[in-house]
Amino acid sequence: GACDSIFVDEIGETHVIIFKHAKSHIATLILRGSTDQVSWT
Repeated sequence: GACDSIFVDEIGETHVIIFKHAKSHIATLILRGSTDQVSWT
């Protein structure tokens, strides 16, 4: 698949990764990982 844009945003005090795809209303996204393993620079 493909995305139109991918960016990091903040919801409350939590950083989230946003994947946007404007051409379709259906998507499957599977993410796995602990926030302790993510490094924000």
